[in-house]
Amino acid sequence: AVAMIKKVTGKYIPTTIVKHWESGSGDTKGFHVINPNLTILHPPKPFPQFCTIHAKLILLVFPEFLRVCVTSANLRPDDWEQLGQCIWVQDFPKRKDASPLPPSQFLTVLMSFMRSLGASGVFLKKYDFTNAGALLVPSVPGYFKDEELNNYGHMCLRHYIEKYVCKSETNATPSSSSSSKEKSKKNKGTEHILSRDTYFQMSSVGSLNQAYIDEFKQSVHTKKFSLLFPSFDEAKKANGKGTLWLAKKHWESDKFPKSIMHHCYWNGYPSRTRDAFSMHSKVM
Repeated sequence: AVAMIKKVTGKYIPTTIVKHWESGSGDTKGFHVINPNLTILHPPKPFPQFCTIHAKLILLVFPEFLRVCVTSANLRPDDWEQLGQCIWVQDFPKRKDASPLPPSQFLTVLMSFMRSLGASGVFLKKYDFTNAGALLVPSVPGYFKDEELNNYGHMCLRHYIEKYVCKSETNATPSSSSSSKEKSKKNKGTEHILSRDTYFQMSSVGSLNQAYIDEFKQSVHTKKFSLLFPSFDEAKKANGKGTLWLAKKHWESDKFPKSIMHHCYWNGYPSRTRDAFSMHSKVM
């Protein structure tokens, strides 16, 4: 990762890399200055034996704007050159004056996530996020309850869907004078969401069980939930097959919900030139 950063930024662009670390390897928490232009940050790990720093967030500071990138790619040359990935990018302009910050959910979530990494994120206040074209759904190790429960992971996704998607579709329903009809129409937005199928393409599948899948289905408001994953034979043909994970012990477990698994083909999409490349993207 360090070699790749030096190749891209050269010797003169200040760079901070936030990465996973292991105390057993001699690593320690906090900032580690490698040279005047390169700093490594090892975030806090509330549960060292379980925590993994797995986010892919890139913040690029330009003279007049900040570029925010959320990607599925790790900081490895083969991830960017030999695997199918996805990336979301938006530029945010630098604020022109010192007036009070306009409200921005995007900024609030981004700063909260930066604090969870052990970084202040104060520099983000220099930029205007009012026109953010996305909602951030961070995942942070830990136990959460009450209002914090909606801040992270699939519960955050559930909160956004209920607040923005279900609410907007419910509000679009014509009014009715009948109380029974009114109740029915208030639920129409949610019912419309539940009628949709949800497909999730990913590169790693862990130790799943039906209880967790049912909980996740509630969060994404769907009745039919399918995981798209390549077969063993399909994966063997591709470059980057070492990035595809589904342990045999998990697959053979009686609790594993095999019925939601669907074969994911990538040969020939979007062109035949990518036949040998596997997908590391995460799309739902």
